[in-house]
Amino acid sequence: MSNESSTGSKKKTLGIVGVVVTLFSVFWFALRPRLKKHDDN
Repeated sequence: MSNESSTGSKKKTLGIVGVVVTLFSVFWFALRPRLKKHDDN
């Protein structure tokens, strides 16, 4: 039982990490052009 629950929590953690990384990538690509525009101005 404990082995099964640890695997489930690992999957849950990996899922959360994946969502965070995806959101971070989206925000990074969305904000980077704006930051570059600010640098140009």
